[in-house]
Amino acid sequence: DILDRTVDALRVHCMGEEIAVNVAQNGLAVLVEVLRNDPKTLEMLPKDSLCVVSTCLSSSGFSQQVVEDGLAIFQFAFSSMDRDQLESVPTLSCLLDAVRQHVESLTIVTEGLVSMLLVVQEMVDAAVEEAIAQPESSLWDIFNVLREVLDIHWREFTIVQSCCRLLDYCVYKSWPSQKRAEEAGLLLSLARCLREHRGNMATRKMCAAIMSEILTQFADSDET
Repeated sequence: DILDRTVDALRVHCMGEEIAVNVAQNGLAVLVEVLRNDPKTLEMLPKDSLCVVSTCLSSSGFSQQVVEDGLAIFQFAFSSMDRDQLESVPTLSCLLDAVRQHVESLTIVTEGLVSMLLVVQEMVDAAVEEAIAQPESSLWDIFNVLREVLDIHWREFTIVQSCCRLLDYCVYKSWPSQKRAEEAGLLLSLARCLREHRGNMATRKMCAAIMSEILTQFADSDET
């Protein structure tokens, strides 16, 4: 009953024009605590719970703590729910929004990138390419967001590696995506990361591999 009432409060007070930040903060904190004590309670949540949580993630009016709790709930969902149960949730777009709005927060960026990678790993290559290509789609702005992340957190090798893993799914054998990544300035960002982490073999190899993949767009063209 407490789960139903909590989600109902979030639905009423956090999805309209007037957002109650205190309700969002307290409500998501309750859900996280319940799920940590018993992850099986995720199955007892109302069907629209993750859509409600996604609104909390993507709203600019919510605090860092609200977003951290929202990301924790999504990671519970990714680990225990069937993928078809997550299809109706605007997961990628709300994760991108959360990272963009709190791009200076190491915790939110770290957890947001991990969550995005979990989602993208479940998508086939064609679906990823399509999601990147359409302006109204969930991954349209991913390259700009990742560039912002690297421009701020380029000294953090775990962040750099997470960005590279995500980029690997986005630019592999996709000329349009490679072009978009280059236009977003990711080659320069990755080059700086490569210099900073040249003593870390794993990070260095990942940066170099993504840069090489982005550059393959020029292999059969006259561009230099």
